[in-house]
Amino acid sequence: MGREIDRWRFSESDYAAFKQRLTQETAQLGEWFADDRFVDAPLTIGYELEACLVDEDGMPGDANERFLSRLDMPEVVPELARSNIEFNGHPHVLSGDGLRRMHAELDAWLERAREVARGLGLQIVMIGIPPTLPESDLSLAHITQSNRYRAINHSLAQLRGKPGVTLAIHGQDDYRGEFDSIMPESAATSFQLHLRLPKQQATRWFNAALVASAPALAIGVNSPWLFGHDLWAETRIPVFAQAVDTGSVHYVSFGQRFVQDSLFEVFQENLRDYPPLLPIEIDEAYAHLQLHNGTIWRWNRVILDPKPADAHLRLEHRSLPSGPSVIDMVANAAFFWGLTRGLAETALPIDFDQARSNFYQAARHGMAAEMHWGSKQLVTALVLEQLLPIARSGLERLQVDSGDIQEYLAIIEARVRAERTGASWQRAWVARHGPDLQALLKTYMQQQWSGMPVSEWPL
Repeated sequence: MGREIDRWRFSESDYAAFKQRLTQETAQLGEWFADDRFVDAPLTIGYELEACLVDEDGMPGDANERFLSRLDMPEVVPELARSNIEFNGHPHVLSGDGLRRMHAELDAWLERAREVARGLGLQIVMIGIPPTLPESDLSLAHITQSNRYRAINHSLAQLRGKPGVTLAIHGQDDYRGEFDSIMPESAATSFQLHLRLPKQQATRWFNAALVASAPALAIGVNSPWLFGHDLWAETRIPVFAQAVDTGSVHYVSFGQRFVQDSLFEVFQENLRDYPPLLPIEIDEAYAHLQLHNGTIWRWNRVILDPKPADAHLRLEHRSLPSGPSVIDMVANAAFFWGLTRGLAETALPIDFDQARSNFYQAARHGMAAEMHWGSKQLVTALVLEQLLPIARSGLERLQVDSGDIQEYLAIIEARVRAERTGASWQRAWVARHGPDLQALLKTYMQQQWSGMPVSEWPL
């Protein structure tokens, strides 16, 4: 959810004062980079998992406040819509059994959450976009009561010069719709991955993550449906981007270029190119810089943790959808982290423009995407022949337990060989059974909690 604030309307002087503090803190951070003040420590991983509450008919359940009150877990918080929740994982050391411990934590938390949801007549579903979501739910009538969300909506409306948002998405079908606010963002739920970056190789790892993003997304797509329209394999990508766009400032993006010298360049870009959305005064070190950074949603975002005793940078990878199953999500994380580590070892095989092109091809077409990788290649062959070995080597270099490497990468291999993602399973189900999206979601949820990866789901 991010930091809550005490109001949602601001004056011009508020924006000016915030920009002044942001400029000061960015300059101070530049001194940290120049003086190499960041701390090396064992690499840790974490996650944010967004999920939806739905009723017995698969329709959104606007009950996150009641649900969270009964759940009573500080790690679980509300998200933008009143049917959205978010699980914030504990940090785990990646080496050894870190992946398995993350997996066990997710299983335990979700089982507890499902039990509470059942007590309210609801279910939890992890899916990029619920196919049953009605257009009418993406309005301010369904927003979580939070000054933070209303402030972001208000600031973006001022920058756009109008309150409303237009979605225009061209995929297998075409869709165009008008909305009163940023609420279309709430349609998109994700599985966001956090990785502490080693201070000496942070730039290389960040650029490698940009390159790794496209194949990781292509084999993890899970969001083909929006309001009955079959659009992109990962329709979350254009929905989120368009929901918070101003026309001139793109608060959601793949980025502008590879980082050249240090990740300080990202924070300089934040200051230079993005008007503040939450101009509040906070009497904490680097609070304005962190707050501003939290309202710029690059698909790979650099996170600053400024604690003097453990100052470090994290990579937050934001492009993967929620679902289709826990084991699929952990496998996606293993593949992405291993591939990022492996690619950081050598010269990158493509340039930034090709990496960005690959990313949007992955979002549009999933496993049917063709990607630049020396030459144009189908992503399925690329993953099987080149990228899985790189990911395996990367996880070995990260000292992940060999049994865990084998288990999670085998999930990826089976999925690619079957050419079965969450998105392709949903499309195949509709092709076989017809466009009953409530029945689709009901069957999806049954399979989600079966414990099987999506490559084994029957139709």
